[in-house]
Amino acid sequence: MLVLALLGGTAAAFAVTEALKLDGQAISNPRVTKAFAPDGRCGPRQARFAFKLHRSDPVDAVVVDADGDPVRSLGTGLTRRGGWVKLRWGGAQDGGTRAPEGEYRLRVRLTREDRTITIPNVVRLESARSGAARCRGGRA
Repeated sequence: MLVLALLGGTAAAFAVTEALKLDGQAISNPRVTKAFAPDGRCGPRQARFAFKLHRSDPVDAVVVDADGDPVRSLGTGLTRRGGWVKLRWGGAQDGGTRAPEGEYRLRVRLTREDRTITIPNVVRLESARSGAARCRGGRA
C-alpha cells in the first residue's frame, strides 16, 4: 500500500513538473535552414528561421555569429501574436556587406517576457564555391 502511494505521488509530481516546464516555455519548434549560399547556383540563397511563439509579444530578432556577436538585425519591436514567426536572412551584415562564411544563430528578444533566447539551431553561410560542392552532378 505504501509503495502504491509513493508511486502515485511520484507520478503526480512528475506531471506537475512537466506542466510547469511547458508553461515557462516562450518559444518552441525552431526550424532553421542548415546551409545557404547567397551567390550560389544551387541550394538555398537565403536562410529561413521559424519558431512558434506561445504568447503575443513584441520580438527583436538578430542573427549572431559563433561568438554571439550581432551580425544582422532582422527586426526590432516586431509585433507578433502567438503562433509561427518566420524570418529570412540573405547573408548581409547590418552595414550591407556580406557576412563571412561561417556558422550563425538567431537570437530573439521577447519584450514582455523580458528574456532573450538564442535558438540553438545553426545555419551555415557558405561561399558559392563551397555551396557548389553540394550540387549533384555539378549542375546548377
